Amino acid sequence: MDNAEPGENSSSPRGNIYILSIKKAAVGPFEQIEVSDGSSFFIHRLFPPLFSCAAGTELSAEALQELSSLSETGIAWEKALDLLERRSHSRQELRLKLLKRGFSEIVSNQVLSLLEEKGFMDEASFAEQWVLSRLSRHPEGYRVLLSALKRKGVAGDVAVEALRKVFPDTEAREALKRLYEKAERKNLTDEEKEKLAWKKGFRSHIIRSYEEKD
Repeated sequence: MDNAEPGENSSSPRGNIYILSIKKAAVGPFEQIEVSDGSSFFIHRLFPPLFSCAAGTELSAEALQELSSLSETGIAWEKALDLLERRSHSRQELRLKLLKRGFSEIVSNQVLSLLEEKGFMDEASFAEQWVLSRLSRHPEGYRVLLSALKRKGVAGDVAVEALRKVFPDTEAREALKRLYEKAERKNLTDEEKEKLAWKKGFRSHIIRSYEEKD
């Protein structure tokens, strides 16, 4: 995009809307396009317009709409990356956060698909990381973990596979051991411990095998 200012002899009719100037934005990988109607668009380098842009270029209603959409997409992209830098998200979590920040459904879904395409998001990896992080703080069982993943928008088959990989029966018994150790410090009876284990989502065969081993 040409960053020149329109000159005195610009051929653009002043009754039409046209680009006043194009310059690098003060923050981020954007170019700021200022338009004669007073509007301003921030265009991300990843999302250039399909038409040629230069100072003095006349803008149709369709071109203005394209600039508006590209501006929203670029800003949504940067916001999504910022959120992912803080922690991993499921697609649904990130979608809801973008919508909450005022981005449209169409733009949010476009950005999410591009993030997945470029490898910034991976639902399976998120699910596995979330389970491991959760277990490091809370001894919980399969059913509770599966429900929590689904509430975060993770597809059922992806959630099941993640649990199969990072939460086999050996890990489930270890988590149950930690839960029972906490329960013993509270002087719970064996019956109360078993009820607690069921409430925390441990499957019956895990509870049974642990108690038989114990």
